[in-house]
Amino acid sequence: MIKPITIGNVKIENNIFLAPMAGITDLPFRIICKDFGAGLVYTEMASSKAIHYKDEKTKCLLDTKTEKRPVVAQLFGSDPQIMAEAAAYISEKNIVDILDINMGCPAPKITKNGEGSALLEKPELVEAIVKETVAKSSIPVTVKIRKTAKENQDTIEIAKKIEQAGASAITVHGRTRAEFFTGNVDLEIIKKVKESVKIPVIGNGDIKSREDAINMFKYTGCDAVMIGRGAIGHPWIFQEIINENNLSFSIREVILKHINMLCDYKGERVAVKEMRHHIAYYLKGLPNASEIRNEVNTINTKQELIGCLIEYFDTIWINCIRWCSMKKIFFMPIFLIIIVIAIIIIFFIKKDYKFINLGNNIITKSSPNDVLNLNSYEAEVTVTIYSNKNTNTYKILQKYVKPNLIRQEVLEPDNIKGLIITYDGKDLKVENTKLNLSKIYRDYEYITRKCVDAKYIFRRVFE
Repeated sequence: MIKPITIGNVKIENNIFLAPMAGITDLPFRIICKDFGAGLVYTEMASSKAIHYKDEKTKCLLDTKTEKRPVVAQLFGSDPQIMAEAAAYISEKNIVDILDINMGCPAPKITKNGEGSALLEKPELVEAIVKETVAKSSIPVTVKIRKTAKENQDTIEIAKKIEQAGASAITVHGRTRAEFFTGNVDLEIIKKVKESVKIPVIGNGDIKSREDAINMFKYTGCDAVMIGRGAIGHPWIFQEIINENNLSFSIREVILKHINMLCDYKGERVAVKEMRHHIAYYLKGLPNASEIRNEVNTINTKQELIGCLIEYFDTIWINCIRWCSMKKIFFMPIFLIIIVIAIIIIFFIKKDYKFINLGNNIITKSSPNDVLNLNSYEAEVTVTIYSNKNTNTYKILQKYVKPNLIRQEVLEPDNIKGLIITYDGKDLKVENTKLNLSKIYRDYEYITRKCVDAKYIFRRVFE
């Protein structure tokens, strides 16, 4: 499932991709995701019209100079000629390795202009855009779509048209435009598209863990998976999926690296404001996260921001080392330690106590000065405690459901010789040779808690 993949003539190290996300997948974030093993990363979507009009801000979205290749640039637009022109510009500059056409964005500011996922309502226009773009591009062209609002057959027919127009791969997000990012992703439509075309199909939607990725691979048979929102504040998800047993890192260091890179790239004022969004996701689930988020939202300088975060991570005691695949790597040792402790406790309990089945009734005698606990009792029980100095016998007749608690007199531990419990005429006698009083008291609360609904007589065996 997780393996190298080729799109067009581009060889990619693995098939776990970072999705294009406006305001998120800028150069620093892409580099961080690449460092954690993402096989392919996408720029933020860029307007073909903005490139046509030589908009400088849009050109910044396509900055990949310091980035490890391969990289994909995503374009959006509805005019086949302008899309083709933008494709020619990008491929000639050799700034990316693959060009992706956005036909899946559900944002109203995009769809109101007939772009993004609105294009899926016009299959002929979809085909024309892909055909013209492929003709003018010297690099592979891929297309990202969504499930159509009508029958699934429409999605399959559009995928076929995209393939026939010359696209090298198709990404399918298993939600409709109206669903936006709500509900559950439809894996069935991704599976049907995969079965209907010969070019690689990339599954997208709801991948937030290794298990989600494996499930998508198994169910749909897709060639690659694309992670979007699941990577925000969690860029190490790629390494979790690729190699779940071989990663350790500090969340604090990842955040500080992100801050420094973004400040160098966009300047302190812009970077500090943009990091507020990222930090909210990085800290999700950590202690006192809401308080630190509120504080971060008031900070305007890099120095203050870094100082605030360092103090936070120092305060929560841990150095915030998070292991990849926390369920198996971080919690497994803790789980094993708990098992070992439980085994030790059981061993000592078995050594110190014996259990005698008496139906639904219970008598508890833990130590001198402890309590006898009887539940729903209907027989006469005689408890005899004898020592060097004296012998005390207690007869108890209990016919009520509520436990009867009887406080025993304090006896000198050194003088205790043993304990006899007589139940229905049968004597259960324990002789004492050695008594560890501190251990008896330490175990007392545990014993009485366990006696509440127990079905056994619980008596002390003096060593």
